[in-house]
Amino acid sequence: MAAPSGSGTLLLLMRSPMVILLVILPILLLLSDGGGSSGVASAQRGRGGGSRSSAKVNEGDIRALLAWRDAVLGEGGLDSKDPRMVDGHPMASWKEGTSPCPNTGGGSYVADQWRSYSTRGWANQCGALSVGGGWLGIHLCVLVDGEWRVKDINLQNCGIKGPLPEVLGDLDHMFHLDLDGNMFTGPLPVRLGDLKHLEVLSLDDNLFTGRIPSTWGKLTQLRVMDLSDNMLEGPVPPMLANTKAATIATENNPLPMQQAINSSGRNTGMYVYGNGGLCGVMPDGINPGMKPWSARFEGRDSPYFNTGLLAPGTQFQTQAAASVFTESGEYLPPGCPSPMKCVLRCGIRSPLSREGLCLKFCGDPTKGDDLGEGQGELVDLSEYAEFQG
Repeated sequence: MAAPSGSGTLLLLMRSPMVILLVILPILLLLSDGGGSSGVASAQRGRGGGSRSSAKVNEGDIRALLAWRDAVLGEGGLDSKDPRMVDGHPMASWKEGTSPCPNTGGGSYVADQWRSYSTRGWANQCGALSVGGGWLGIHLCVLVDGEWRVKDINLQNCGIKGPLPEVLGDLDHMFHLDLDGNMFTGPLPVRLGDLKHLEVLSLDDNLFTGRIPSTWGKLTQLRVMDLSDNMLEGPVPPMLANTKAATIATENNPLPMQQAINSSGRNTGMYVYGNGGLCGVMPDGINPGMKPWSARFEGRDSPYFNTGLLAPGTQFQTQAAASVFTESGEYLPPGCPSPMKCVLRCGIRSPLSREGLCLKFCGDPTKGDDLGEGQGELVDLSEYAEFQG
């Protein structure tokens, strides 16, 4: 038999399964590595380049959060012997040299665990999310331009006392801030109006005073603005009509699933009831809402409940009723000041609290409302922190 030619030998070799595998496998691996590396690199770069493993948390975000912590807990940082740490204060986990978003190197940047702390004077549990064991309440961090940015803070029902400082306006990638059910006091930060990505702002059931900042009209992406049950006063700024929350129908327009989870299932809309000092005619283009459970379980039948606000289009019969100047020369629009008044009474005994509760009572004294007389000691908000000890 004649010896096979060179071309015949090649053909026989190519028919061998082992040879085929040895020839094709390196090609497949090369293609897979090139495409996979490109895909991984693309995912790691995010929107701004840089890998997840090398990205750091934005220093401005950390400074803003630590400044807020110091404003709440006092200057000088945290002492391990501080009774507030023993008591499980949520901000005790916010420490220099640690990261609010610790496990971001592995791509895990969504909060993955609950921590609960009971707080003095409150029956509720502080249920706040942390990012992979990081700072309590920091719920979500995202990669932006090669840095991790804090995007979601949830500290609801934690019994926190203290202010909201203006420095929170530096958290310029925040899209969700939920602080309801605490004891925050003082004015609402004007610089929150700089948070152009903010979609959910929940500050209800606190003790905020003063006026709603007109700068919040810049929050054009805001879908939820919940300021109910505070101690705010003055007129509602017309600029708030620029927000989505001002015009969205609240009853049948729930948030998308992710936002609904982050906002405790809260419907979209604007809520201002329970602020006895709010006054004047509601500006055109603003349609405040009533949370369904408030109407159903608490007997609140109007989005203007316990406020001095009047429905749009309200007319005044006399010029005297149309406008007022305060003793300091400040102009108040028609319908101001509010006939309603809210007071804070503390030391109310409760089987759920050894130290007693502080409750807010609102009403119209001209109509005989007793504002909770006989149900605790009436305190001034400026002395509230000292009263609490």
